Amino acid sequence: EPVRYADALAEAMVGTGAGFVVEIGPDGSLTSLARAVDHLTAAAVAFSRRNQPEVAAAVAGLAELWAVGGPVTRAVLAGLIPGAATPGRVVPLPTYPFQRDRYWLAPNPAAGQVVGGHPLLGTVVEVPGGVMLAGRVSLGTHPWLADHVIAGAVVVSGAVLVELAISAGDRIDCPVLDELIIHAPLPIPASGSVEIQVHVTDTDAIGRHPVTVSSRPTGAQDWRRNAEGFLTATVSAADQTGTAISGTWPPPGARPIPVQDFYEELADHGYAYGPSFQGLTAAWTGDGVMFGEVALPEDTEIDVSGYGIHPALLDAALHLSMAVTPSGDTDSVLMPFAWNRVALHATGATRLRARATQGPGGLTVDLADTAGDPVLTLGALTTRPVAA
Repeated sequence: EPVRYADALAEAMVGTGAGFVVEIGPDGSLTSLARAVDHLTAAAVAFSRRNQPEVAAAVAGLAELWAVGGPVTRAVLAGLIPGAATPGRVVPLPTYPFQRDRYWLAPNPAAGQVVGGHPLLGTVVEVPGGVMLAGRVSLGTHPWLADHVIAGAVVVSGAVLVELAISAGDRIDCPVLDELIIHAPLPIPASGSVEIQVHVTDTDAIGRHPVTVSSRPTGAQDWRRNAEGFLTATVSAADQTGTAISGTWPPPGARPIPVQDFYEELADHGYAYGPSFQGLTAAWTGDGVMFGEVALPEDTEIDVSGYGIHPALLDAALHLSMAVTPSGDTDSVLMPFAWNRVALHATGATRLRARATQGPGGLTVDLADTAGDPVLTLGALTTRPVAA
């Protein structure tokens, strides 16, 4: 039916007595429509433009609103200026919880495949009892991959394989990664690309969906199995809802661990992480528990759109254990081997709180946003030494 935006807008302005229309985002489409309403006398201003940096667009919008007599005070403007008496501050936004309602059109059966919607997996093919996702990556299309260098080689982080498996699980309503075993590293060449496929097949005898991640250099004939495991609908109530990290932060009594030179020291042990993967910003320890803060570095311009959790952010959370208990072994490096009970609870995170414990079964990790709400739980992660 007709939207009747002009009539609704005019009625709302009369009913509220408002004198200005401000569009917060993501573009200026509604502003243009408002300006086209003949009998609307209110000024319309957009605070966000699709092709402009957010800060510049917001400041320009404030200036335009002030110029037409809008309620913009000197205090508001002073808060935007560095060094002003009332400086601005960064306000953390909550992450976006999953909503299981599906509104997309069903795939075209005649075509047999649809657009994947994931930055690393561009194609989705429905198969009996499961799904197959495929994509192609390179250092040109995904430059942040070049910042994960192990023993002198650019290797896809294990967190990437976890993200791919969970993305596939979401397609069949099995979002919990019960297990993922890494069989072989996935190197990325300096030039050329690598094809990746994620296969999810029909359920096994206990109701789990097997998942396999395979790859091959573009143009090669043979596929290499990099990881395989199982996806489930849920494992436990804790895996389904996650664990909050609320209360005083950092926890009272936690002893700070210096991280200023952490990544330089890691390079001496074979982990040459570039800027995209240098996300550990703070660490503490106390009573056998490790606490940390991780964030995607702002100067890397990483876009989290389309990811459940960006692999660089998840990988940085795992650095917490290395910061608290550094290894002195320089003959081999430790790489993730087995991931168990990984459940993602919210998307869109760029900053996280981390809480981890190292037990006989592996590393257990809870991740939450800056408000303490759950983002991801990792039941256990075990590592294995890999020779250079």
